[in-house]
Amino acid sequence: MLHKRRELVERVDARLAEYHFGDAAEIVRGSFWGDFCDFYLEAIKIPELAESHETAAVVFEVFTTYLKLFHPFLPFVTEKLWQELVGDGMLIRAAWPVADPAHDYAADAEGVDAVVRLIAAVRAVRVEQGLEPGAKVDVEVHAKTHAEILEASQAIVARQVQAESLSVVRGGEAVRHGAAVAVDAVFEVAVRLGEADRAKEKARLAKQLESDRQRLGGIEKRLMNEDFLTRAKPEAVEKAKSEAEKLRTTLASIEERLAALG
Repeated sequence: MLHKRRELVERVDARLAEYHFGDAAEIVRGSFWGDFCDFYLEAIKIPELAESHETAAVVFEVFTTYLKLFHPFLPFVTEKLWQELVGDGMLIRAAWPVADPAHDYAADAEGVDAVVRLIAAVRAVRVEQGLEPGAKVDVEVHAKTHAEILEASQAIVARQVQAESLSVVRGGEAVRHGAAVAVDAVFEVAVRLGEADRAKEKARLAKQLESDRQRLGGIEKRLMNEDFLTRAKPEAVEKAKSEAEKLRTTLASIEERLAALG
């Protein structure tokens, strides 16, 4: 996070020097919500980091840096927060952040970026597979590079992707049977529902499959009825045909997902 802070200050300074104030504001906003809130604050919730004095010091330094960088764009909000959290003079008179050359952890930052991409990849798989938000998954990561930092970050990743189990293997390819797989330059990751949630998901999909089959049967019966085809408005007939086609696509998708669950 200190490396990200250093890069952030350098990027903002460069845009301000060129009078690109909108770009500078967007860089700060993107970093604050992406690097700091979405990843870092969630990562440090695991006990070994949450209880560390070093973590508290980094959070304070980085957050006050964000207050300073946001101040030209959100002066009243940032001044109020500064008074509440720091209370040492006025923020408008505080020194502008400096990019500390000592905080150059490029190699570590590359590894952390891989962790961030891994979390994003598993979350994307969950969405693509239509998994319930609370459903637990089993995650198998095959690391091509940065294996050490991926192994060290298992607890962070597991917490953020709702993993019941998570393993990191050095090299090899993810086993695809019964799993959804995402591929990155650094890793391959296979995501499967946990055993208990797999049974729930199979039951849910089976119920939906039966319901949609009944709906499709009803629509197809109407479409085979000559009275409906000749007497109904053309737009009603087209709507029925469209609904039938959508249901066929949905049924195929459900059957595919059920087959994948085994």
